[in-house]
Amino acid sequence: MSIGFQRPPRGAILTLGLLLLWLLLAGAPSHGQTIQPAQGVTYYVRPDGGSAEQCTGRADAPYPGSGVNQPCAWDHPFRALPPMETPRIAGGDTLRIAAGSYRMGYAAPGAEACDAGGAFDCLMSPIPSGPDAAHPTRILGDSQHPAELWGAERPWFIVNLTDASNVEIGYLEITDHSGCVEFHSGGLACERDNPPYGDWAGYGLHAEDSANVYLHDLDIHGLAAGGVHAGRLTDWTVERVRIAGNGSVGWDGDLWDEFGDANAGALTFRHWTVEWNGCGETWPGHQPAGCWAQSAGGYGDGFATGESGGHWIIEDSVIRYNTSDGLDFLYVRAPGSSIEIRRTRVEGNAGNQVKNYRGPFTLENSILVGACGFFEGQPFTYNVDACRALGDALALGLTAGDQVTVTNNTFTSEGDCLVQAECYGGCNGSERARLRNNIFQGQTDFLQPFERTCLVYQETFPANPFDVDYSLINGVKDDLCPGAHDICGVGLGLVSAAVDSFDAHLLASSPAINAGLASIAPPGDFDGRARDAQPDIGAYEYAVAAPTVTPTPTATATRTPTGTPTATRSATASPTGTPTVGECVRDANGNGQGDVFDILTTASDGRCLAYLPLVISYWRQPWPGATATATPTRTATPTPTATRTPTPTRSPTATATRTAAPSPTSPAVTSADRITQFGITWVFDHDYQVGQFANGDYWVVGPATIIGITPSSVVSGARTMNGSMLNPSPRNGQTQGYDSAMYDAFGLYFDASLNAARPNQQDLSPLNPLVAPVHSSLVSTISQPEAGALPQLQTAAILTVVATPPPAGSFRPPYSGSDKTIRFNKSQLDYSRLRALAPAPGAPTLAAVERYFERPWLDHVPNWPARFLHPAENMPDYGREIATQVGIGALMLHLNFSAAAKETLLVRYVQLGIDLYGVTQDGGHANWPPNGGHSSGRKWPIIFAGLMLGDAAMQSIGPGDGSGSVQFGEDGQTFYVTQADIERVHTPDTRSCYAEEYTPADLGLAEWGISHSDEPVEDNRAWCAIYRQCCTATAWAGFVLAARLMDARSLWAHDALFDYQDRYMATEPHASGFRCWDAFTEAMWDTYRGQFGAPHSIYLPLVASQLPAVTGAIPMSRRGRVDRAAAYRSHRGLMKRPDETSPI
Repeated sequence: MSIGFQRPPRGAILTLGLLLLWLLLAGAPSHGQTIQPAQGVTYYVRPDGGSAEQCTGRADAPYPGSGVNQPCAWDHPFRALPPMETPRIAGGDTLRIAAGSYRMGYAAPGAEACDAGGAFDCLMSPIPSGPDAAHPTRILGDSQHPAELWGAERPWFIVNLTDASNVEIGYLEITDHSGCVEFHSGGLACERDNPPYGDWAGYGLHAEDSANVYLHDLDIHGLAAGGVHAGRLTDWTVERVRIAGNGSVGWDGDLWDEFGDANAGALTFRHWTVEWNGCGETWPGHQPAGCWAQSAGGYGDGFATGESGGHWIIEDSVIRYNTSDGLDFLYVRAPGSSIEIRRTRVEGNAGNQVKNYRGPFTLENSILVGACGFFEGQPFTYNVDACRALGDALALGLTAGDQVTVTNNTFTSEGDCLVQAECYGGCNGSERARLRNNIFQGQTDFLQPFERTCLVYQETFPANPFDVDYSLINGVKDDLCPGAHDICGVGLGLVSAAVDSFDAHLLASSPAINAGLASIAPPGDFDGRARDAQPDIGAYEYAVAAPTVTPTPTATATRTPTGTPTATRSATASPTGTPTVGECVRDANGNGQGDVFDILTTASDGRCLAYLPLVISYWRQPWPGATATATPTRTATPTPTATRTPTPTRSPTATATRTAAPSPTSPAVTSADRITQFGITWVFDHDYQVGQFANGDYWVVGPATIIGITPSSVVSGARTMNGSMLNPSPRNGQTQGYDSAMYDAFGLYFDASLNAARPNQQDLSPLNPLVAPVHSSLVSTISQPEAGALPQLQTAAILTVVATPPPAGSFRPPYSGSDKTIRFNKSQLDYSRLRALAPAPGAPTLAAVERYFERPWLDHVPNWPARFLHPAENMPDYGREIATQVGIGALMLHLNFSAAAKETLLVRYVQLGIDLYGVTQDGGHANWPPNGGHSSGRKWPIIFAGLMLGDAAMQSIGPGDGSGSVQFGEDGQTFYVTQADIERVHTPDTRSCYAEEYTPADLGLAEWGISHSDEPVEDNRAWCAIYRQCCTATAWAGFVLAARLMDARSLWAHDALFDYQDRYMATEPHASGFRCWDAFTEAMWDTYRGQFGAPHSIYLPLVASQLPAVTGAIPMSRRGRVDRAAAYRSHRGLMKRPDETSPI
């Protein structure tokens, strides 16, 4: 049985009596389907059976060892349904397959008619149709120990329902024993051309021209192409079926033949799980790998049909983490077709979560989590199109006069919009999409992180089809609030509103409570709990104790699956009288499998009845061991100001209680019940193994139960401060859990559920601990006393939870993201790449520069708002100072200090590069866009770390032009003038400088633009263009020179930066105060630049007559350096248009 992709909890609360009845009837059809007792013959298959000649198949007994036609079972399903031969069972018969593993395909028992070259056609013969719907042909495994049917030697499919009607199939695992993916373009492709092909099969189940079929209790996973390939179906029922980890698609309804795909009748899916399709599944590990989608030649829909009709009913299901759309009903187009979706969670699919073509369409009591960027930067991702089709969570289609009903759902999305509507022909203005009693939580737009998700959108109808009211709306673009009874712009009161830890349960403070329209509310909620006379808005009705642990990723989680790629909410101590998950959801008899004893144990405790559905969901399944959870989103826009560089100071020594602090150069493994670093203490419930990484940051062998963090995260009035976050991610955008006064906002972009230092939003204590899982990074902070300060954080420290002690000298894995693999060690550092130059005048001490990089730089929040998050004692808050310190550190490493003297600075600098790279790999591709002076200095530490460690991925970070998969400010702001730039009419910011257009003489000029790669229309040829001198290239010389010293210009892959820096340094006068923000860096440039590469052939510095003259003495600071602020004021006073006399 596969446990790699764990099935989610299911369904409604049952009373004990109903539970017992359900257990007695388990496996029997439900929901009104009537199947009479079998009228035909029952046949048996078991591993110790015999061939068709040796055994009759009619007795559940082993082959005795000799004789023919014995009363014993067959040894393989092919004995009953032989490839290329007539079946040995008839319509209406029952075939019972005992527990065991059965190879399906060439060289399996009973496959003698197959040949190696044509092994793809070595298929089970079609299952004979039953005589009528009440007397089906039944293919059943063991309900307690399902048989495994696994494909080998590339059969098209394993189970054959071609022309098969009146059939029941249940209690089977259908898979293969290979991790290959058919036609994969990223190294996982299956062998298709020459036998032996390997232990793989294309699809798990194939059906065509099939009616009255009942599929139940099936696990169809890990196939090379897809789970189910089925079309031209009528009246199918699918219950408790999981379709997971299939290489291209989950349920594929396109048969690829000339007869069409049209389905009809009632097509019902209940307790159905469709997940991780478009990913390979490793074997035997059952983990996702090589996830791919259309741009790489894959597919990726969880469910899709060909051109079809039918009445589709989806209930109590989970559709998640598929690499394209979740539920794609776009081709259900036949007149009279309809779709109903109830009590279903659709989450983390890379395209639209749900889409359709026409009405009537009903979505009710469901949760749509549009985390369409989920696969970005994941270790299991090969090439997935994030937010395909703009990633709208619900993409509605309507034709003439169609009606759509969307009631009591909860939505969030990082796609373009939460709900979008499209007219697919003949619309006349009578079309309506009625949205009532819904919760809408906007997020940062993944593809356009400068804006938020829009609420609803349409542009193809003659009249607006949206009728939205009785909604709870927050965080959407333009703060749209369309309905008279909508509640907008307030906190939603959800357990978690972050897109990758989304938990739609209501808190007691939620304005959704009792705010719904009663006349249209469904009688029950997502869990089947009855709604009262004054229903709540959203999928859940509020309950004092949440009755169901839903399959939602938590804030204490990471995006990357660890152990199993499923997401579950972690349980922590409950208030007195309320049982914990651990008390109620457990393997009561310790046999490792969910069974009747476990269910009855939970049902017998009245306090635990709320958890009964969860326990039931594990029936006949292995109890989960270490669960993994999924995480995180992105964004913002600018208001630049000048800022300061923290004065280098020595920091407190990091210590572990009961332990002498080990040296960062030789980490020791010891035991401690608390750790202190940078004024922050983590207190554990007992001694744990602890130690330090190469840079001095701490690790602990976990999972670790933390019962205290000091300074404590406290709620003071309206403010929460001193917060901690687990695996903070750019995927959360500006949203953070450190301090509610961040951005001077008092709650805006603060999510209390992300504050790991206050589990359950209560004080951390032994009764309410934080359980930090293995493979996680806990970032704890101390807030500045003043609310709304810039920056808001005083300092931060990182505790990494590991499974085993890392080797001495290991670098810490990035704090951002879910991949905590320890890949690097200081023993890998290649000191031969460092030069030994004589220092230029003004060189700082090594100790001062080591302090720049001693503490972690928190840089996971995108764009300019990140400066509020940059801890004042750890790093500068503004990009100019960040780039300056990066440059100084880089140059110091090339001076003539010994290797031993350089080690501390080198280790800390490389750790910075690893952390910045981790941010890019966790969705931070747009964290540092070209935007004034905010985004410089992040690229070089990554490339440098890659060079020093020999890591090709870090060496090749970024496309170079700032507009591709990873943006860096200095790349996006530098370019060569093209004809398009010359012809473009520019509209630059002229607050501090006049506008000037490019001329033909500028063609090929290395140039700068404030937001060039994103907004070239804002470029300005004038040398005084805003931010050109004050805040960008003035800080770049250090790392540009360092890249030249290491011959890394080609790795950087953006020549315009290097050529513009030459131009800038040659053009800007030494006396201007803005040529270089740091005197030592300027001296190093002037001393060494000429020794490492010639300037660009189209150099074109402005001549002196084109520059404003600087008169009078240059203002100096008390330390004898240029007073840049005063110089800037003096210089700006001389900037005029040619026809003006007054200063700008």
